[in-house]
Amino acid sequence: MNRNVVVIHELPLQNCNTLDDTIFDIINITEVKRNDGCWTVCALVKNRLDKARSV
Repeated sequence: MNRNVVVIHELPLQNCNTLDDTIFDIINITEVKRNDGCWTVCALVKNRLDKARSV
């Protein structure tokens, strides 16, 4: 099976934050909701990593 692989270079943290802020501002997400979302994603990633280590 032939699959195309796309390589995405990681943006510097400052650029990521600027991009996040711009998108959140456009869709009217408050700072509190932004932080809640970030903590939720962090918890999901941690849980996934913990599960992967246990297998």
